[in-house]
Amino acid sequence: MFAWLLCMIAIPAGGWLILSAADHPGEREKVKHGPFPATAGHPEEPADPIVPGAEDWWDPTDPSIIPDKKPTPKDGKKPVTQPPPTTSSRHILHNNWRNPDLTRSPKEEVRSGGVSPSIPQLSNPPVRLAPFERPPNRRLQIAARVPYWDPVATDRLEQVADQIDELNFPWYDMQSDGTLTLRKADEAGRVLEMAEKNRIRLLPIIGNQYSPVLLHEVLNQPEKRNKLIQEIAQTVLKQGYAGVELQFEPILEEDRDAFSLFVEELSGQLHEQQHWLSVALHPKTGSKQDTPSQRAQDWRRIGEAADSVKIMAYHYSLEHPGPAAPVPWLEDILKQAKADIPPNKVYVSLSAQGYIWTGPDQLAPLTFNNAQDLIRTHNVSPQRKGDQPWFQYSVGKQTHTGYYQDAVGYGQKMRFLLKHHPDLAGIAHWYLGAEDPDTWKTIREANTLKNSD
Repeated sequence: MFAWLLCMIAIPAGGWLILSAADHPGEREKVKHGPFPATAGHPEEPADPIVPGAEDWWDPTDPSIIPDKKPTPKDGKKPVTQPPPTTSSRHILHNNWRNPDLTRSPKEEVRSGGVSPSIPQLSNPPVRLAPFERPPNRRLQIAARVPYWDPVATDRLEQVADQIDELNFPWYDMQSDGTLTLRKADEAGRVLEMAEKNRIRLLPIIGNQYSPVLLHEVLNQPEKRNKLIQEIAQTVLKQGYAGVELQFEPILEEDRDAFSLFVEELSGQLHEQQHWLSVALHPKTGSKQDTPSQRAQDWRRIGEAADSVKIMAYHYSLEHPGPAAPVPWLEDILKQAKADIPPNKVYVSLSAQGYIWTGPDQLAPLTFNNAQDLIRTHNVSPQRKGDQPWFQYSVGKQTHTGYYQDAVGYGQKMRFLLKHHPDLAGIAHWYLGAEDPDTWKTIREANTLKNSD
């Protein structure tokens, strides 16, 4: 808590980098495509930068998701909401297939007071709908990622649990010896209670600390690889989970076969226990523009071994302002996916948040509520580009361009999927609490089977 307070004090005091004004939000052809060079050792970046989201950019101690609201002055004027501090896209860890840090080392495991967090076992594991089955009275299954720390997300889950078939909660990190550690899970009790009550399967996430170096070490040493497989299988049995979801990112291209082998071996072990395996995948179209991180995932082998895959279909725009996932790009991704993976195993992961940019390759995450605060504060009128609204304002010489997601745009994507790809398994919502609250009304209306269907 003390460190968090220091961080919150230091960031406003530090001020913002003054960059050249951002270009007008680019059209599709103006968005820069990969591959992109890594920026390790950039002279403007310290050797060990303290940046938003050093571990997971939606962590509660991450100031980039906490607006800096100055107190109301004595003259009664409205408080001013400042956007979060921006950083290079290289510091965006999750689903960064454009410009990932391929040299990132794992964090040494340090626990407060030497005590590791724990999570209660499921006392009455729910009857589990298989990931590839159609839910009763609905067109698609709905999976949702739950921030492991956020009571706001848990409150939202309580409101919409009847629409959800799968929760990706909690989060485990692999270690260099092949063991697993659990991240903090403050809301675990409430989440598990709702999962059991609403018969939602739990597929916790297994991560690699966003370290391809760590992953390479474990994947290529049979003893450590087998240790990790056994750790995962035993954790699933002990806790009463329905299975797990692998979210290993980024992966070195040279580890493509080693990762596929790991997925196949883990899948075999879990299937012996009657459990399921899901694998999160970067989006790709099979074109020459695919980056090494995209090519590191063999969709055919993974799709054959896993029970479901989650294609993280966002970050089309990252280094420059633009939409997260334009529909033509989604169509290209799904065309490639269906060529490699059975459609009834495919989930399309839709992002509920966007980004705000202060210049080329300077951005920060932007939730729906953050966007609304900035729009009100700066008295701007949002415009719409495809399915995603955007806004722009200037403070001095600094131009800020924000793209975010609302219920209208989310509904457009979902209706596109239902109309043109009704054979998919479902959608994966990333992540609970970041969305326009009306999104869940939109999902219910679009996903409910009518008598005429």
